[in-house]
Amino acid sequence: MSNKGKLATTAGLIVICTFISKFLGLLRDSITAAKYNTGDLDAFFQASNVPMVLFIMIGAAITTTLIPLYNEKLKEGKKEAVDFISNVLNVFIVVTVVISIVCIVFSKPIVTLLNPGFVGAKLDFTQKLTNILIPTLIFNAVIYIFNAVLQSEGNFTIPSLVALPLNAIVIGYLVFFGSNHGIVGLTIITFIATFAQIIPQVIAMKRVGFKYSFKIDFKDPMLIRMCIMLVPVILGTGVQQINTFIERAQATHFGEGSVTYLNYAYRVFALFVDIFVVTLSTIIYPRMAKQTAKNEISEMKKTLSESIGMLILTILPISFIVMAQSRPIVYILFQRGAFKEESTIQTALLLTFYAIGLLAFGMRDFVCKAYYTLKDTRTPMINSAIAMVVNIVLIFVFGKTIGLRGLALANATSMYIACGLLIYALTKKIGSINGGYIIKTAAKTIIASIPMVIIIRLLNTLLSLNYDSMVLVLVKVAISSLAGIVVFVIVSIIIGIEEVKGIRNFISKKINRKIG
Repeated sequence: MSNKGKLATTAGLIVICTFISKFLGLLRDSITAAKYNTGDLDAFFQASNVPMVLFIMIGAAITTTLIPLYNEKLKEGKKEAVDFISNVLNVFIVVTVVISIVCIVFSKPIVTLLNPGFVGAKLDFTQKLTNILIPTLIFNAVIYIFNAVLQSEGNFTIPSLVALPLNAIVIGYLVFFGSNHGIVGLTIITFIATFAQIIPQVIAMKRVGFKYSFKIDFKDPMLIRMCIMLVPVILGTGVQQINTFIERAQATHFGEGSVTYLNYAYRVFALFVDIFVVTLSTIIYPRMAKQTAKNEISEMKKTLSESIGMLILTILPISFIVMAQSRPIVYILFQRGAFKEESTIQTALLLTFYAIGLLAFGMRDFVCKAYYTLKDTRTPMINSAIAMVVNIVLIFVFGKTIGLRGLALANATSMYIACGLLIYALTKKIGSINGGYIIKTAAKTIIASIPMVIIIRLLNTLLSLNYDSMVLVLVKVAISSLAGIVVFVIVSIIIGIEEVKGIRNFISKKINRKIG
């Protein structure tokens, strides 16, 4: 098999594994929402916040820095590389154990700081759940170290399915035991399921020749290099996590269920990001990196502008569909059991405001990739800091004016501001990226989306979405959405959106070849 064939096969496998993982995660969320009331889930999600944010910061940094260093060690020999990983593993276990102990000892002030809207029994309950979940930071450090090694060894399946044991165990627990043991039972099973993620990795690590040894050397030059490299990555990812802390903390002021509504709305938003933005980004990043490596900056700029154009054409109509169909989407995914109609309405409103920022999130990701190909990680890091400050200010401004919805709107608005600043700085660095074409594509896409939304709304009214059957609502929403997409394509061709015409011509050629 050729290299391109292997790459395509690997990419396809990763997409399938990621989809399975995301689907199970969504199923887990759906069952959880049905089994527990939103007040208890508020405490659970806020308890999950501390270890989750810490492991995202540390985990992303581990993966980013460990892969190149492990590959460098492999040049010295397999034994040297394995010894290095054992040392890294032991050091990070020690460090995360210390962090976990400190967080548990000071859990009262930490939980109070992060949950200013919780008082009395609810605050104490959240602290109890937090203490149970904090040690999962240790497991996640091990998971990320193993993921980095497995990816370096060409094993992408296990890292892609890393959340499979967690989702399967939690889903199994919910199906067989439900809410019999309360939210504490869910918290304990989450702790156990997080540890279970390590088991398939241990088996995979043995297959790539890893033999664990108890070795701790804080003075190892390669370990010191890794720690130095970790700092800017942690700072970069930490900015977004600080935003998450503040957003969730402010949500505690808006009454019972607010944290749960915000959490589920963001997870649905993140699902669309993973499916569309990450997929497109995965395709264009290697191409831009190769063009930059060959010093073909004009070609890289062309790839970037065309990719942004395609992103706009894809993401903008999806954003409008999500906004138009937010309530039925949330109804289909979550409204059953303890998750009542009021919860659906509140979550749908938040999803609508999050969806506004979908395009900005995608564009910023693309532009950041352009900076990375230019070996500039400093500018995106500074931009992230600016986005954080803007978001924090807007959280307080919008939160006071439009309530809980203001938190989601602040997220979207700050992302557009940060994206605009990042693009402006990039044009100063490498020249124009064909902004006229990007603006023209966005304007035409918005124009084509207007009749699409009108048709969706009209059909939803005519089909009578009574929210009394998940299957019927799913069918009706699929009909109205597909009809809206057809209208969007027709209008796009009429007003001359080049990308749509190109896709139409490509499909026509394929059909003609088959007929011929």
